Amino acid sequence: MARIDYDRPATISWLNRPFWDDPRGAPLEEHFGDFTLREAVQFAMGQLDIGRCKLVTIKCEGQAFALDDIAAMYRMPDFPRS
Repeated sequence: MARIDYDRPATISWLNRPFWDDPRGAPLEEHFGDFTLREAVQFAMGQLDIGRCKLVTIKCEGQAFALDDIAAMYRMPDFPRS
């Protein structure tokens, strides 16, 4: 597998329901830009409540990474944790 450049610029977006137990709780899309790929992956895995997120996507230089891809990147031995 090719080495991933985690310093590339990225944006992250996610869709969640703010009040999961309220059936009227409409899904809410949020996003942040001005991240590096490393920061976006760390944010997705460490800050988001994945149980409430219906969809998580990181976009980086024309590529889109879904939650399974994000989790796989985070588990890679060469992922920069700090």
